[in-house]
Amino acid sequence: MSLNISSTQNTQQFLEVNLHTISLNISSTQNTQQFLKVNLHTISLNISSTQNTQQFLKVYLHTISLNISSTQNTQQFLKVYLHTISLNISSTQNTQQFLKVYLHTISLNISSTQNTQEFLEVYLHTISLNISSTQNTQQFLEVYLHTISLIISSTQNTQQFLEVYFLTISLNISSTQNTQQFLEVYLHTM
Repeated sequence: MSLNISSTQNTQQFLEVNLHTISLNISSTQNTQQFLKVNLHTISLNISSTQNTQQFLKVYLHTISLNISSTQNTQQFLKVYLHTISLNISSTQNTQQFLKVYLHTISLNISSTQNTQEFLEVYLHTISLNISSTQNTQQFLEVYLHTISLIISSTQNTQQFLEVYFLTISLNISSTQNTQQFLEVYLHTM
């Protein structure tokens, strides 16, 4: 399934039909893995404009609904899902819109410390955004840190969340200016 989708209208119609018609009750980890490998690997969309990016993500992420009830499924789902989604974000505008839609639509109910740790290890490790300028760093952090909402109700969860979160976020801060802006935005949003 290789479709060059050049217009917003085609993108929306393709996704509505394709993702709406694929209805698989995935009850086991094996099915989850196989489904994701085939489905996400074969969907290849060249998204060249901000408009296409926004509409693609709204439809795509909204229509994929996987009930993940166990830690095992969560880990395998995230490994395959986040590894296979590759969007080349070349401008600050695309980065901002991508993050707003992407992070807002992914909703995983994390009810235990074990799930929190595994989710963060895979999720934060696989998201790789090349932030080359101060402007990108600021906008990335404003959207990213604002949209991640994890309900941390106990001291144990707080500790594990921070250990994994700070370990996995890797931002190359090479200058004093970047360091200052990173801390200003980061500490303001926490």
